[in-house]
Amino acid sequence: MVIAKSAVEGNYVKTGSKLFDVVGLDKVWVKLDVYETEVAMIQYGQNVTFTTAALPGHEFSGAVAFIDPIVDEKTRTVRVRLNVDNASGMLKPGMFTNGTLKANIDSHGQALGMDLTGKWVCPMHPEEVHEQQGVCSICGMKLESAESLGFVHHDNGSNPLLIPASAVLKTGQRAIVYVQKDDETFEGREIVLGHRAGDYYVVRSGLQEGERVVVRGNFKIDSAMQIAAKPSMMNPDAKMDDKKPMLHQH
Repeated sequence: MVIAKSAVEGNYVKTGSKLFDVVGLDKVWVKLDVYETEVAMIQYGQNVTFTTAALPGHEFSGAVAFIDPIVDEKTRTVRVRLNVDNASGMLKPGMFTNGTLKANIDSHGQALGMDLTGKWVCPMHPEEVHEQQGVCSICGMKLESAESLGFVHHDNGSNPLLIPASAVLKTGQRAIVYVQKDDETFEGREIVLGHRAGDYYVVRSGLQEGERVVVRGNFKIDSAMQIAAKPSMMNPDAKMDDKKPMLHQH
């Protein structure tokens, strides 16, 4: 399909002059900007669903074929490219899209990249994925195993510990939650957070599975701690550990 015409009848042209832009739109690239804090959720070969404002009610999907190794310093995002079948011709170059990715993660919040297990990929063109070893159909380069290219990330044997994002009080580099000790007592505790996954945070350390945390009203509890001159979110000089528990009585 001709998408641009530079030539005009009667003009003189030289070898190498561009006359037309001709493209095939049966397959298109979809480029998404992912915040740098969410890049750990992305792996090669993952399926991403997306919509476009130009076609309300329609949902499309494509596989992650390229992850830019550089972060845009202005937007703090990383460009991710999808390969998408467009046999219907509904998708047009220049459309705005909004993508959604669902990923399984390990205990550190790293996405499990299992889609390319046992596959062979071109180092120059990651979208070239084959079932057997061979050469790239685009550049002729020898295919490498997806595992050797780092495109496969296996489970580390444990599930992530998640807490609702509303449970976390953040200030600077500190993150605090209030843990229920009994029916009337809560303990403030500083924890180490991993990546954010939707409406939840991955907890790297500071909490144990089964502990109950305050998800609503935690800011009121923290304010009461400040009034009582006890360690709180706004008091970074106080150490929040088991030796100096923060207690709040109802």
